[in-house]
Amino acid sequence: MKNNGNVPARGTLKVEILDTNGQVVGQGHERYIPGLAADATTDNADRKDVSTHTEKYQIFMPGNLAAGIYTIRTSFIEGRDDRKNVDEKFATIAEIKTLTRSKGSNKATIAAAPLFQDVTTSTSGYYDIKNLHALGVIKGNNGKFNPQGTLTRIQATEMVLRALGITASSSASMNASDLKPSDYGYAVLATGIRYGIISLENGKINAHQPMTRADMAHALVNGFQLQGISSNTFSDVPTNHAYNKDIQALFALGITTGYADKTFKPSGTVTRQNFAQFVNRTLYANSK
Repeated sequence: MKNNGNVPARGTLKVEILDTNGQVVGQGHERYIPGLAADATTDNADRKDVSTHTEKYQIFMPGNLAAGIYTIRTSFIEGRDDRKNVDEKFATIAEIKTLTRSKGSNKATIAAAPLFQDVTTSTSGYYDIKNLHALGVIKGNNGKFNPQGTLTRIQATEMVLRALGITASSSASMNASDLKPSDYGYAVLATGIRYGIISLENGKINAHQPMTRADMAHALVNGFQLQGISSNTFSDVPTNHAYNKDIQALFALGITTGYADKTFKPSGTVTRQNFAQFVNRTLYANSK
């Protein structure tokens, strides 16, 4: 594991074994790390880490584990050990491997976990996508991520909830005129409203409409409880804009820089690739 921030970090190193549905079927290791030295670099830390911690561990699997392919996830959960609030503790970085058990064998093989078919090292945001994939924040579809696809409001909400380690609650409710409790995604969006990640628009949740850049800023600031003040001004974000403070907070924390013409384009849509970059930058900002 490694500290992506600029100051010593503390948190929990956890190793889990997951089935194809993402359910934990075995836990190999868990230990609190009281202080991990900061990375000596400030640029692109995920590729230039020099402060690392190496630890050996054994994995004990259930004796009745069915044959198949499983995922070994090693993650670092940021936060002090005495803080149990879900809003304060979430994984910021992870690595995954596959564990394959053949039928009738008491042994297993471990190999590198494949990424998405349409994401390569030349893809913009490759390292962000890779980390979120390892964390289980992004799932893809049929082995593809569709990085240039437009992100919908329900997809964005689901990604933020996963990054925070929050499970959609069946008891959450909302008064949206365009979505019923029995509809797909209702619990996700209702839980998103509960945490301030997403809001109704004229009484509608607009689940499958594109996520705007302004809404994205609001989702990240509220979901991760970000704080930041900046004197920067975007020419297209007036001080009376509903999400001006959220956008300024992202700028102050280095999560966004806006465009070269000093605009933010708050009404612009967000691609799946872009949102992955913003979410991972938010995790990076929280690890400092």
